[in-house]
Amino acid sequence: MCPGRIPAVWPLTREPVKALRLFKPESWQDQAAWQHLRAFLRTTDSQVLVGTPVSCDDTYDVKTWQQTAKLLAFLGRDRVMGLSVGNEIELNPTKECPDRLLHHFEEHWRRCALDLSVLGGGEFANLPMTSVMTTSILYSEDKSWSPQSMRIMDGSVPWPPETPWKLDFQSVFRRLVQTISAERFIFTFNIYPYFLPCPPAVSISCDQWMRDSLCFDDPARCITPKTAAGARYALQSFAQQLAGDAVSPLRMWIGEVGWSSPKANSLSDGQCRDWGTKECSGWSNLENLAHYYKDFMNWDLNLGTGLEPPEYAFYFTIRDSFNFHHPEHFGLCGS
Repeated sequence: MCPGRIPAVWPLTREPVKALRLFKPESWQDQAAWQHLRAFLRTTDSQVLVGTPVSCDDTYDVKTWQQTAKLLAFLGRDRVMGLSVGNEIELNPTKECPDRLLHHFEEHWRRCALDLSVLGGGEFANLPMTSVMTTSILYSEDKSWSPQSMRIMDGSVPWPPETPWKLDFQSVFRRLVQTISAERFIFTFNIYPYFLPCPPAVSISCDQWMRDSLCFDDPARCITPKTAAGARYALQSFAQQLAGDAVSPLRMWIGEVGWSSPKANSLSDGQCRDWGTKECSGWSNLENLAHYYKDFMNWDLNLGTGLEPPEYAFYFTIRDSFNFHHPEHFGLCGS
């Protein structure tokens, strides 16, 4: 990691960086790294979303959370925009603890919320909390996959597909929203058209699919804002279940978007085979990364008429990184 080399402006622009995302503090293990981060946040008047992991190893999760809490106290409440409890935990169940994953997640969330209430003498008692997840926790109620049909997974369908496990995120969220105030609870989704490198039907050409995957200016057509609109509709439905039609929109952030060039080792054509289509040629070209990033920078977060836009959208990432030992090339500033 390079905590002393965080860019103060977005690459190739003059736009100042105002929000960072740190997945887990153990990535930066020495005090000097923490000092670099705090100095950057103070100098640029920016904030950071700090994450603490959720695995199936309670000892590890507690130890890492203790380290995270120390970092929060070191940075100060004014420099922290929120705490993320877990990142993409729904992608874990096949390898670790499918039967107790959500129970463990809920327990760890409650532990973090309780500790925040007293951290720094109560300084962090109002800190927003979230858990960053992919939009795979959503499903289409009528199988049309239109944004309006999307709902939060309720345990009625297997996840991952073709497994016996059914993860009921609706019930978990219904309990967790009661642990903190509505103003503090954030739903955060990662959205990656990049990881669908082929059209979902043979009737759709690769040229059309690539255009729709790279653009942001039309929420009815462009995959990133269209997927985000589906998440917003899912939250609308969930909010109505909680409190009826009079409920205010639930808060929503986008935790990651991005494009890899060259090809990320984690990119798979498995979904393409299921659809009977092939990976589009040139999908991971540098030109596509540049196109996606430029359109992201011009996006006003609009999701379509009548839909509340997300409050924040994070771009992944500053530098190339590894995902479970698989090299990925999403970095805007190289390695």
